[in-house]
Amino acid sequence: MRLLLRGLEQWLDICWILCLCQSVLSSVLFFPRNLNPASANVARHERTHTGERPFVCQLCRKGFTLAQHLRNHRRAVHARERPHECQVCGQRFTCASNLARHRRLVHKPGGPSFACPQCGKGFARKDNLDTHLLTHTGERPHACATCGARFTQLGHMKTHVMVVHHRQYPHRCPHCGIGQWSVGNLRRHLRARHRGGGKGTAGESEE
Repeated sequence: MRLLLRGLEQWLDICWILCLCQSVLSSVLFFPRNLNPASANVARHERTHTGERPFVCQLCRKGFTLAQHLRNHRRAVHARERPHECQVCGQRFTCASNLARHRRLVHKPGGPSFACPQCGKGFARKDNLDTHLLTHTGERPHACATCGARFTQLGHMKTHVMVVHHRQYPHRCPHCGIGQWSVGNLRRHLRARHRGGGKGTAGESEE
C-alpha cells in the first residue's frame, strides 16, 4: 500500500517551468505519459511575448490570444446576449452566476461601486474596472520600448523592464540567494526548490 501511495505521489506531481520573464508556470501531471513540458499552459504564456493571436473573430477579424477571450468578445460585442438583469441597478449579465456575484459584491452595504458586465466582479474605482476589462478582451495596450512585449497594466510593463532588461530582483531567497521579482514568485520558488528546507546553489536569479 505504501509503495502504491508513493507512486501516486510521483504521478500527482507539479512540473514548475520558469519563463525568461520570471513567470513561474505550473502543470499538474496526473500520469507519467502526460509528462510534457510543452503544455498548453506554457503555450498560452508564450503568446504574451510573441503577440500571436490565433483565435480570430469571423465577424470583425479581431484576434485574441485565448479561445475564452474570443468567446467573451462574441457574447459582448456581436451577440450582446445578456439575459440576466440586476433588479437594483439594471445592469445585465451573460449568465446567472455572474449576476449573483454582482449582487453579492456590488450591492452589499459598503461594497464596490463598479461592476464588470462580463463576470460581475466589483471594483471600488472605475480605472480598476477598466483595467480588469482588458482581461476579457485580451487587449494589451502597454508595450515595452525595448523588446515590444505587451501588457495589460503599466505596472506589469515596468516590472518586465526592471527584471528582463535591467536584471533587478528585489526579493532574495534566504536559502540559495536566487532573486525573484515578486513575493509571490519567491513563495513559489521556496515551495518548488526548498520543500525540505535544504539549501541550493547560490545565484543571482533564476533563468
